[in-house]
Amino acid sequence: MDSRYDDLQKIIDEALSAMAAEAGPGSSPKRANLAEFCRRTGLSRSKAKTLQKKGFHAGPHGNAGRKAETTVLTGYTGIVDDQLRKGATNSQTIFDRLKEHGYAGAIMSVKDYIAAQQLARERAEEAGGSPGPAR
Repeated sequence: MDSRYDDLQKIIDEALSAMAAEAGPGSSPKRANLAEFCRRTGLSRSKAKTLQKKGFHAGPHGNAGRKAETTVLTGYTGIVDDQLRKGATNSQTIFDRLKEHGYAGAIMSVKDYIAAQQLARERAEEAGGSPGPAR
């Protein structure tokens, strides 16, 4: 599980155990006072109710880890790969070049793509294989 969900789960568990200790033996998390739970955790009432329905288990969002098959950058990856082969590593320079060709996306998409290409290249070099399209 992602560390931010582990941290949230830790906060939830600590709040519930403190509330159970104050309530005495026989108390149940399902019957926890949501207002007090919200004060202790800093969560909204809506989030607290959702967690209560899930048994106070914090998990990742339902769309976590999904990647779109096609993105705004999809049609422009050849230009980025060409720039990387030529030795350009500055994302702003590559972004400006893409804008000249009609790219309508954000610079973060370009930065993420460049980082992924560089990581793939490093892994290929470590394995002794071909660096691929990154340069």
